[in-house]
Amino acid sequence: MNRIWRGKWSWVVLGCLLVLGTAGIAGWVQRRPLQGWYVLRQLRQADGDAVSVWAEKAADLDDETLPTLLEWLSQDEQSVNNARAALVVLSRRWEREDPRALELANHLIRLFPHLQSTGRRAVFAVVLGWFTPGDPCPPSLAQVSARLLADTSFLKDEELVPEALKLAQDLVRQGGVPPDLLCASRGLARTGLTSAKPEVRVQAIQLAGQPGVDLLDEVVPRLEDPVVEVRRAAMAAVGPAAQVIRTDNLLPWLHDKDKEVRKLCEHALRQRGLTIEHIRLARLITDPRWQVRLEVLDHLEDAADLDAGAWLRRLTHDPAPAVRVAAIRAAFEGKVATLMDRVVQMAQDDPSPTVRAQALYYLRPQQTSMRSHP
Repeated sequence: MNRIWRGKWSWVVLGCLLVLGTAGIAGWVQRRPLQGWYVLRQLRQADGDAVSVWAEKAADLDDETLPTLLEWLSQDEQSVNNARAALVVLSRRWEREDPRALELANHLIRLFPHLQSTGRRAVFAVVLGWFTPGDPCPPSLAQVSARLLADTSFLKDEELVPEALKLAQDLVRQGGVPPDLLCASRGLARTGLTSAKPEVRVQAIQLAGQPGVDLLDEVVPRLEDPVVEVRRAAMAAVGPAAQVIRTDNLLPWLHDKDKEVRKLCEHALRQRGLTIEHIRLARLITDPRWQVRLEVLDHLEDAADLDAGAWLRRLTHDPAPAVRVAAIRAAFEGKVATLMDRVVQMAQDDPSPTVRAQALYYLRPQQTSMRSHP
């Protein structure tokens, strides 16, 4: 009898062990999904410093949490922001050559047009993390990311312009951007140049000067921008570009209110071949005070390499009649024959009667001499 009971108990114990073992295996198999559920629950409710803590834990589970995080991008603002934190961590942990990074990029690009502005900015935050200065992004990942430029241009979401400009600049610097995306980059640059936000205008100026975008001619008006940081960026971009703005047209910025703009202007003029003496005269001749502009005449004889006729011709177009008269006098006293045509013109149609009279006064001896020597 005891043997029978012992046999039965053995089977009972064995059955219990089997049940417990099966439960343990099932628990182990379900452990990761349960852990993911718990971590995501905590992340969704997190705020402040707790967001980064739970974002790291969500990233520890790799793609286990990815589908849910992507879903959150189309939900309330807190869900979007917390999903963004986790996706940024996740994308940084995966190597850019990792197939999962490309898969994530494709997921984000497909979702992008259907998201609200907050969700779209979250997509940009992830994508921009793949671009590092001096370390080109893999071509396949860059090509997928570049599709955001076309989508942003189509959606016309002004809140996304700063991120789109940054991505466009990263892509253009990397090279190999298809023509259609270069077109999208130009559109973004034009939009940014007229933005109400100075920092966006600066970004647009930097993009406009990139090879392939080539919009420096549209940057020139920003030299008169009321915000000094924008003027600095514009001068740095167009100052060296002689094909975009003539040297004469740069000279007024030698008197900009901002010291850095003046310095950038002078550096650009030096790059164009002007000497220190040329720049000194240029600063005088563009001074807003006519009395200072007259000082140019005192320096023309001191510099042998200067074309006195060219500087005097410019002074004959000065807005102040006193300066124009002084230029006529200097031309005749210095016997600058190349200026005679301009003096004749001034005698005929200068808006100031005084200037016309002075031009005729200096021309009479010349005309008399010509009549006496047929």
